[in-house]
Amino acid sequence: QDFHAHNVSLDKEGNLITAHGEMDEHYMLRVRKNGSIDTLFSTTDYKLFNGGNCSYSSKGEIIFQAENYFWRLNQDQIKEKISTHQFGWNQTIYADEEGNYYGPDIGDGKGKLIKIDQSGKASVIATDLITKIPDRKYDKHNDVLLGITKGCDGKMYIAELAGRRIIKIEDDGSTSTFYRSDANWSPSGLDFFSGDAYILEYKIKGGNGGPRIIKINEAGKKSILFDFDTYEKGELIVGPIINNRNNPLPYILLFSIGLMGIYLVLVKLRKAV
Repeated sequence: QDFHAHNVSLDKEGNLITAHGEMDEHYMLRVRKNGSIDTLFSTTDYKLFNGGNCSYSSKGEIIFQAENYFWRLNQDQIKEKISTHQFGWNQTIYADEEGNYYGPDIGDGKGKLIKIDQSGKASVIATDLITKIPDRKYDKHNDVLLGITKGCDGKMYIAELAGRRIIKIEDDGSTSTFYRSDANWSPSGLDFFSGDAYILEYKIKGGNGGPRIIKINEAGKKSILFDFDTYEKGELIVGPIINNRNNPLPYILLFSIGLMGIYLVLVKLRKAV
């Protein structure tokens, strides 16, 4: 309740890790399988931990962005700078299993993806990720790059709202559109499991809708795994994948349904500031 989160992760035991981030309230929680909740870190100063832009790595690191830099909390829960690279405007952070960190930067209005390796060296792995919309100026509050992950093929994927699409990034920096949402829908989060993609979408044009979870299987077939609108009507859409105990993604994604302010609250807060 009263929880505003932008990211959901899993620890090594399969427990949910997520964080709340507001003006003067920032804390990260572990939601265990038995329903109990632990507070991993809590502060009123976003410079010590920014719950609005953070993640939890497979190594158990609490990582976050504050004051245009990436930070992590060490074993003594003291923040240390991951890299000297300075971001212009960043909304999300991702850590892969090899110890690399990724973050989009839209400060130039064009959009690029930055990779920071284990030594702290930063490199640009893709540019021009934001779609230019005719007859409209760039809007840094809405034309954003949000969800980001590494696919089963080892390629990076990122959600781009202006173009309502998921972008696939090749090793040479070239890009292609992996998925485009239906009219008036926008993708805000994604993950992969066993070759299948799971995409979180919402709609704010032509009437609010969602959030909903789209599944794209290896053959490219699209299906709706979950839709909050039908859920409210008592017509829950649940695919057979939910019953697969070896697949953690539905639990991550369904938990994220409770975080309906993922994007809308972010926009309002940014504009308020």
